[in-house]
Amino acid sequence: MAAAKDLPVVPHGNDLHNLHLVFSQVNTPYTEYFPAVSEGGYSHFWNLFEGNPIAKDGKIAISDKPGLGYTLDHNMLATLSLKE
Repeated sequence: MAAAKDLPVVPHGNDLHNLHLVFSQVNTPYTEYFPAVSEGGYSHFWNLFEGNPIAKDGKIAISDKPGLGYTLDHNMLATLSLKE
């Protein structure tokens, strides 16, 4: 709808699904980007996946791997699992 009216769209968050949208549309000139480890110290999400895009010189490249390009880090997942 925004493209039909020539309006820009800037998705909130740098989740990979948003990055794929940004790369595929002409009316998404920017995206929000957060460094791999949040300044607030909560890093579980970032460490749970391998393949997070890293910004360099103001640009982001996305993976050409299947799906969204994430790989689950099973070792990190094991540290978060509940034990009986």
